[in-house]
Amino acid sequence: MNAPYDPVVADALGRIAPEVDADPELLLRRAKQARGPRRRSWLVRGGVLAFAGIVVAGGAAVAATKLDLVPWLKTKSNSNIRFSIDPHRRYRGPAPAEVRCPGARSAVFTCRPVAVLDGTRLASPHTYRLAERIQAQPRLTRTYVLTQLDAAEERGAVPPLLARRIRLDAEAVSNDFFAKLNVVASVQSIGTGPVEVEPGPGRRAVVLLPPKDQPVIVACSSSASSGLTCRDLAAAQGVPIGAPVYMLEPSKDWPHALRQPKLSVPAPAGLVQQVFGRPLRPTERRLLFELAGAFARSGATTASPSAKSGR
Repeated sequence: MNAPYDPVVADALGRIAPEVDADPELLLRRAKQARGPRRRSWLVRGGVLAFAGIVVAGGAAVAATKLDLVPWLKTKSNSNIRFSIDPHRRYRGPAPAEVRCPGARSAVFTCRPVAVLDGTRLASPHTYRLAERIQAQPRLTRTYVLTQLDAAEERGAVPPLLARRIRLDAEAVSNDFFAKLNVVASVQSIGTGPVEVEPGPGRRAVVLLPPKDQPVIVACSSSASSGLTCRDLAAAQGVPIGAPVYMLEPSKDWPHALRQPKLSVPAPAGLVQQVFGRPLRPTERRLLFELAGAFARSGATTASPSAKSGR
C-alpha cells in the first residue's frame, strides 16, 4: 500500500520527529560494582508529532482503532518499534516489576510475576522487566495550540510575526484537521538497544543483541488470577492508557554482536495521507510546517490539558 509522497509534509515531520540515532537516553544501568557481569541497556522513545517539550499524543476525536494504521506501524526491527494509543481505553490493573512470559511467541500470551533478581546476573529466558506505563497526553485542539503559542511568544521563544501567522492559520483550519492530527499523533515509537556485558575486570565487554524470534517489547492490557494478558507491542494498534510496557531482559541465549548497532525509528512515510484520506490543503501544510519549526526551537513546556473543546 503506497501513499503519495508529499515533500513539504515529509520535511515538517522530519523536523518534528527526526530519526532517533546516536546517543540514546540511558535508562537502565546495572549495579556499578558487583561480582557478576555488568550490563548496560538503552531505551529511546518518541512520538510522530512532538513539538519539542509539547508531546501531542492521544485524545483523538477520531479513534485510531477505526483506521487501519498497521502498515504504518510496522518496522524492520522487533526492538525499535511503533504502535498506536487508544485514549478511550484504560488499563487499571497491576504492573509487576518483572514477569516471565513462556508463550511470548504467540499473538496473545500470559505473563506471570516473578521475583526481581538482585545483582547483574543474566536473567532466565522469557523474562521481562517493567520499563514504563502508557501515559495519557493532552488532546491537541485549536485552543491547546494557541495557548502553547501564547506562552512561547511571551517567553520570546517565537517571534511576534511568526506567532501572528500561526494564529491566523490555526484559526483558518477546521476542527477536523485537529481531530485527525491527534490520530497521527497517537502513533508512538519506542526502542531498546543491545546490552553491553562486562564479564569481569580485565576482560573485554561483550555486546548482546535482542533475539529476532521473539517479542522484545510487550504491553499488557488485562489481568486475572492466572497473570497478565500481554502481546507484542510492535505494530500494536489501540494500546490502552496505563498499560504496562515490558522489555525483554538479556539472557544467555541472546546472540553476540561485534559492535554497537545504530538505533533508528524513523517517522512513517505516508501516515498523514492515510489518516486524512487526502493531501493536506495549503493552509494545513503551512500550519504543520510552522508549528514544527516554531515549537522545535522554542523548548515550550506542556500546558494544562484542561482545554477539551475545539475552539
